[in-house]
Amino acid sequence: MNHAVIFGLHSMMPHRFVGPHRIASYLREQGWDVEVVDFASFWTLDQLKELAKSRITSHTKFFGFGAFFGVWNDHIDEFCVWVKQNYPAVNIIYGSHTFPRFDSKGVDYYVVGYGEKAMLELARSFTGNGNKIAFDVRWFGNKKLVVANETYPSFPMNSLRVIYEDRDYIESWEWLTFEFSRGCKFSCKFCNYPILGVKEDHSRTAEDWDYQIRDAYERFGIKHYYVADETPNQDKELLEKYAKIADRFPFELRTHGFIRADLLVTHRDTWDPLIRLGFFGHMYGVETLYKKAGSAIGKGMDPEKIKEGLLAVKKHFNAIRPYRAVMNLICGLPNETKETWEAGVKWSEDEWLQTNEGVGYYALEIPIDPMDAKPSFISSNWKELGYREVESDQPKNSRASKKYAEELLSWENDHMTLKWAVEACNKAYEKNKARMGVSIWHWGDFGLITDNDLNKIQTFSKHQDLSPNGEMELFLQRYINKKLSS
Repeated sequence: MNHAVIFGLHSMMPHRFVGPHRIASYLREQGWDVEVVDFASFWTLDQLKELAKSRITSHTKFFGFGAFFGVWNDHIDEFCVWVKQNYPAVNIIYGSHTFPRFDSKGVDYYVVGYGEKAMLELARSFTGNGNKIAFDVRWFGNKKLVVANETYPSFPMNSLRVIYEDRDYIESWEWLTFEFSRGCKFSCKFCNYPILGVKEDHSRTAEDWDYQIRDAYERFGIKHYYVADETPNQDKELLEKYAKIADRFPFELRTHGFIRADLLVTHRDTWDPLIRLGFFGHMYGVETLYKKAGSAIGKGMDPEKIKEGLLAVKKHFNAIRPYRAVMNLICGLPNETKETWEAGVKWSEDEWLQTNEGVGYYALEIPIDPMDAKPSFISSNWKELGYREVESDQPKNSRASKKYAEELLSWENDHMTLKWAVEACNKAYEKNKARMGVSIWHWGDFGLITDNDLNKIQTFSKHQDLSPNGEMELFLQRYINKKLSS
């Protein structure tokens, strides 16, 4: 049987990044033996080498590296070079939703986007049974990069099943990840998500989702999930389809993810299926509390209705089960002034941050990298929207300066500058950080400490040590030791 190993790369706390497991599950359905190695960013180079020596055989066709938001680091790069030097027959593939910003001597192929079908084509080519691969030469010349969403689109797919194996050594307190669907029916002007304006059904079957959730519960005791969808509440029928399944689970499901706030406020009939799905962790991309700025980016709902509605959501959901929500605001959107931004911040302080919720304050970033395959409306029309390019105020040798010179616009408009926006966001965050609870993305980390006592998690500060007694380090070491000894 053809064999492969896929490593999961994540730069933050040790989460099981779902991408490698989804690719592995898909390739196993095609007859491959694929093992996933999680938390690879936290392994030492010697540990990675030891694992490779124990895994590589004449049947090993590739090592894959699934990266969360383009993660890469020096010791992973050194590992890849070592593999190529010692096992030249093993192909090395890097995969992520973001385009690579590095040219590794150890990486043979880069895959960008939803990669199931692209990875299958590459895998077949390694066995001599595949078709000619469609490469894009814009990034690395003769380096082989596959833009999967364009040449091998993996959407829509009736099955988005992720099946974990015993050799994944999953513990019952962990939070895993699933998808309901791929694609968003909206086209917000600041967004560069690659599948926008979707009209048809891109969701998986209810049976497919049921199988995945039941399997993880019955074998590992998993009850908690992050939802990977960009806009899971875009369609009531979609929510109801899965809520009917959740009604029959022999446990209480808990889910966290993105929720579009204006839809939630407008469509109160979606609250019930969300509650039945255990969707009590919400990340709201409110972006602005000024109507003219919201209208400019395709979010024109009256801010007063948004404010009133979200406070009602918070009251309603909290009365049923522990609820956590984070509201994101972007400083510098078209038509936003210093005064309207500060008014929005004040409302977040006076009303939203009263019950341990959170706010993300972000300065507007305008990507202008000519290699960006899917620029947002703002990125394509920033001049027409009143933005002007100015010299970056970052130190000439800083990473931030390089970023703004090569990837992002250093901007000003008639109302503010990027520098002012950055400083305003930092000021708001520093003033309010002590009042913010645990981010919805970090409840899994606290679950390890509190044995998933969700009420206790509510009381933790975001800035407390996530593992005061070394729990996370012990978990990682348990996992690594089991992998090396298996």
